Amino acid sequence: MAGNPYTESGEKFQIPDMLANRADVHNLGDVLSGKEGAFALSYIENALTANPVLAPLAGREFSDVYNLVRMAEGEEVPASALRHGYSKAEQSELVSIFEKLFVARDVLLRVNAAYISSASQDDRFRTEPRFQLQGSYRNMAKLAQRIVGVMNDDELQALIDDHYMGEAQTLTSGAESNLLKLKELRGRLTAEEAARWTAIKKSFAKLQWAGGADDDPVTRVTKQISGLSGHVEGVRESIDSASERRSAKQEALLPAILELAAAVESVASSRSAATSSASAIKGMSAAQRKKLTKVRGMLDKVLAEAQTAGEDEPVTLPPGTIAQLWQAVKTLEDVD
Repeated sequence: MAGNPYTESGEKFQIPDMLANRADVHNLGDVLSGKEGAFALSYIENALTANPVLAPLAGREFSDVYNLVRMAEGEEVPASALRHGYSKAEQSELVSIFEKLFVARDVLLRVNAAYISSASQDDRFRTEPRFQLQGSYRNMAKLAQRIVGVMNDDELQALIDDHYMGEAQTLTSGAESNLLKLKELRGRLTAEEAARWTAIKKSFAKLQWAGGADDDPVTRVTKQISGLSGHVEGVRESIDSASERRSAKQEALLPAILELAAAVESVASSRSAATSSASAIKGMSAAQRKKLTKVRGMLDKVLAEAQTAGEDEPVTLPPGTIAQLWQAVKTLEDVD
């Protein structure tokens, strides 16, 4: 089987026992230890018949294919090593096409590795959207049939762009994030695209941390409260690291941040048992809710101060820390 062991939905494909017990069947996307070179070469071998210029090689002595591949890789191989008689022009064209197939193949190998890595991750621990574009033999064949020897590098890269633009349209969701991830893998992100990709990953991380839109309030609370202590510690570390270069505005803000940190840590500690008990979260006392309201009031003040800080007086805090703390406390308040 070619490519990788995962389906479009990200589920792992398992060969049925009825087939596995009756044949020596392996998935090349899974069984690669020590065979990376053979796997990479298999993309070229399987694409031969898809390219009109290379197709005749499939019916000749296969040693010619390997010798031409070696030539394309830069090895010195005498023309006499080829079993079939090729003119210099034919040999040059064949080598040129193999060189371009290598470029496409290397992209597909990176795509394949990224796809398998993404599919094997638990959704709870993702740091960026699922990557679902594939680097299979099918993709290689579709590219190979359009590659010609006279192409320059820009034309070849444009061909790969066009191919994956079409592939992305078949995804049920996430076409934009998948195309941006692909460009990152290929090292072809523009400054604008890099900024957009960073924004998407930040938004994804925020949604992961806060709980998805479909999560109920209790689920969001259990996710968010588990991260409060870490954010509080981040605030404290930022304050300590900036101790020698604080601006006047930061000095004025420091007591509020320290009080906030202590209050949130107190709430997080008191609710630690609630992470495994929905009824405990819903059963918060009036006093506890009052404390949360006070904490959120301090958060409002900190956010207001941070937003009014001038460029010459930056508030040194981890990006999004205060906003995330605010959202966590707000969610706790809203639980009925």
